[in-house]
Amino acid sequence: MKKEEFEIRFYGKSELAMAYYQDDSKKNALYKFRIELKRNPRLCHLVNKNVHRFTPRQVKIITEELGDPY
Repeated sequence: MKKEEFEIRFYGKSELAMAYYQDDSKKNALYKFRIELKRNPRLCHLVNKNVHRFTPRQVKIITEELGDPY
C-alpha cells in the first residue's frame, strides 16, 4: 500500500499537530507538537501562542526536521 504523500501548504497549528499525532485528542496533539517544536533549535521560534497558521515555508522546515507526519 502506498503511503499518502504529505502536501506542503498553509496549515493551521492544530491541523498540523493532528497530522503528526492522529491518534490523540486535539488538545494532546497540540501539547505534544509544541513540545517537539520547543526541543528543536531550528523550530523553537515557531512556538508562539499568537501564531495560528504555518506558512508553506514553515511547514517545509518542520517536515525537514520532524519528517512527514504520515
